[in-house]
Amino acid sequence: MDLFHPLKLYGDEKTTEAGLPVVLESYDELVLSEPTWVVWEKLQKHQKKPAPETAVLPYVRHHAEHAELQAVLEARQKVAMLAHGARQGLGGAGPGV
Repeated sequence: MDLFHPLKLYGDEKTTEAGLPVVLESYDELVLSEPTWVVWEKLQKHQKKPAPETAVLPYVRHHAEHAELQAVLEARQKVAMLAHGARQGLGGAGPGV
């Protein structure tokens, strides 16, 4: 069985107006729910190949997990402060308000 699913990644209108590329990707996936030992051993010995370089790499944003975590922590702190201020404005009501 061959399953194919195209992925089209569009930016907003500003992205297309700025001439940035529209990315069209596809991937293949093969799922073996109960492979034989011979197949399993062949798959384990297979050397993975790196993804090919593409022309859109200069436009791909670098994902910085630490920066994203820091932004989430700062947002949580800000929400906690706003909630505390709102409770104070309500006359010291408890957390259930």
